[in-house]
Amino acid sequence: MRKAFFIIFFILSTVFSLISCDANKSDRQYLKNTWFYSIQGKDGPFSPIDTNDFDNLNKFLAERKGYIWLKTNFYIPESRKKENLSCNLGIIKIANETYLNNTYIGKSGYFPPNEFTNGENSTVFPLPRATLHYGALPNELLIKIWVNGYGKISKTPYIDQTDAVNHTKEVSDFFASKSFLLFSLLMMIISAIYLLLYNFRRIEKSHLSFSRICFFSSFFILTVCVGEFPIILSGKLNFLLCEQIFHASAAVLSSFFTVSFMRDFLHKEDTNKVSIFRITITIVCFIIIFSAHDLISFLDSLKYIYLIISVHMLYAVQMIVHSMIEHNKRVWTLLFGFSPVIMSLFVAVFFWFNKTISISIIFILATGWLLTILVFLGILIYNFAYSQSQVEYLNRNLEKIVRQRTSELESSNNLLASKNSELEFEKERTEKEIELASFVQQSFYNQNLPKLNGWEIAYYLKPLSGVSGDLYDFFHKDNKLLGLGIFDVSGHGISSGLVTMLVKNIIEQEFYSGEDKKLDDIMNIINDRVIAEKGNIENYLTGTLVRFFKDRMDFVSAGHPPALLFKHDHTSPEFIYTNETQYGVVGIADFPINFQTYSVELNPGDSLLFYTDGITEAMNSNREEFGKKRLYDAFQRFRDLTLNEQIKSLVNEVYAFRGTEKLDDDITLIILKKL
Repeated sequence: MRKAFFIIFFILSTVFSLISCDANKSDRQYLKNTWFYSIQGKDGPFSPIDTNDFDNLNKFLAERKGYIWLKTNFYIPESRKKENLSCNLGIIKIANETYLNNTYIGKSGYFPPNEFTNGENSTVFPLPRATLHYGALPNELLIKIWVNGYGKISKTPYIDQTDAVNHTKEVSDFFASKSFLLFSLLMMIISAIYLLLYNFRRIEKSHLSFSRICFFSSFFILTVCVGEFPIILSGKLNFLLCEQIFHASAAVLSSFFTVSFMRDFLHKEDTNKVSIFRITITIVCFIIIFSAHDLISFLDSLKYIYLIISVHMLYAVQMIVHSMIEHNKRVWTLLFGFSPVIMSLFVAVFFWFNKTISISIIFILATGWLLTILVFLGILIYNFAYSQSQVEYLNRNLEKIVRQRTSELESSNNLLASKNSELEFEKERTEKEIELASFVQQSFYNQNLPKLNGWEIAYYLKPLSGVSGDLYDFFHKDNKLLGLGIFDVSGHGISSGLVTMLVKNIIEQEFYSGEDKKLDDIMNIINDRVIAEKGNIENYLTGTLVRFFKDRMDFVSAGHPPALLFKHDHTSPEFIYTNETQYGVVGIADFPINFQTYSVELNPGDSLLFYTDGITEAMNSNREEFGKKRLYDAFQRFRDLTLNEQIKSLVNEVYAFRGTEKLDDDITLIILKKL
């Protein structure tokens, strides 16, 4: 680890020392004479200006926006009369026109209304011999610069032989602009690599977030190398919009996904509150960015953007600290990966305060960031190589490992064999008991329901484990349907099945003996009897009790799912809900209840669907419930089928939704149609 840190630091130091070298050749002539400036035009008045102020021309304009003219005089010795000379003005922001002895010699960037910068490329103009004065006659260099928030000349202009100036420009442009274009393309490639890896192995969320870091970082870097794109030369792009998209927006998204990558790399999850906070402050950043109406307000807003980004990064620091406390070994790999950009920050601060050395702070940070990207790419390659070596090791030693594991498994299997035989015996005994309980229970249900005058009926019951906790019953006399009951006992297995047999007799007795009573009174009596007769058994019941009349039905619900009514003259069914004053279940002592009887009008052709919550609460592999909405839609779609076909189709719908997932509860369906 220490060696890796040393190598990274050595690379950074070497690169920075190389690009900071600016050898002063003996024939290079710096224009260090007195410079003058004017903000009222080329005819002045002009005032002296220090070349140290070239980095901040904004301060000479009241609103940090407008034209500023800079001029100086220089002399060219007669001895250089035969040389081809050029002038290197350095990087000029935003745009300029340059004149030599009142003769136009070139420009860089674009003036309003289509203002645009030439990026970080140096501004170099050849000095025509016909325009130059030699010997004792002075030359006047006049530079017209458009300032709008941005306004600078990066270094003291100088004059030298054209070949030397062009060579220096090529080197400078490479490190200050072209190299960033290469950085951007490289990050795009790395982004694509990580995106492909994520598609192949979606469990590694850090691959996706790292791909996004590289993608948006590549766009952020484009702000430096805009001078490398031919479209810039057209002067038709909106400089403010480019700054908003590539400078600010890309920076915000890069920081957002940097934090996301740290989270994913450390195998952590954001809470809902943290997710909302992170998304909110990101949206706030975009609002601030695109609320700017000009470059100056945009540049002023950047300090707020970077402040918000800093707050966002504090969350990443907090994650790292917590991971250290939790002894998460991945945190050290994460810190190692980010070590180049951390070191570049320190180097950038050093050069920021050391003004004697000319070096691009942006280049330092970009180099550190690129090395960080490459380090994480190296970590990825290392992990793949390590996995491959593990596979090769297993292939070479597979036979030995298998023998060793087989020996261990044999001793374990011998121990398990005796336990397994005991479990098989217990399993067979339990299955016989469940089979017997199921046989006894089935004898209690309506096995052969007679044809009932005025009604068509179909029903379905599927126990979860042989013995059902669901209970249904039809009450009839002399081929006349008097009512029905559908109940669901809490729990599963033998205990709930025994309770169904106990309460079935209670419900049947009280319904037939309570012909002159309201259904809610009958339900109250059933509740009292169940509490008294089941003793300390904890199971309770939900259910619906129904009584039919010639043109209506009365019903009372004890916490049961609402039935569906499909009127013969309607195109869709409706749920039959009770109001909030109805509450309670059956079989819990001292539990508050308030059963109420409700009436619903019935006409020939009307259909009713009763069901237990095993239908609506059936889940698929995504842990989604079948729900009342799907039941509603299926009941509507299957309306024109016979009742038995409707039952079969509804059951198939539930099983198709559930897929390979096992049942979690008993399911019961009853459909009645009034003839």
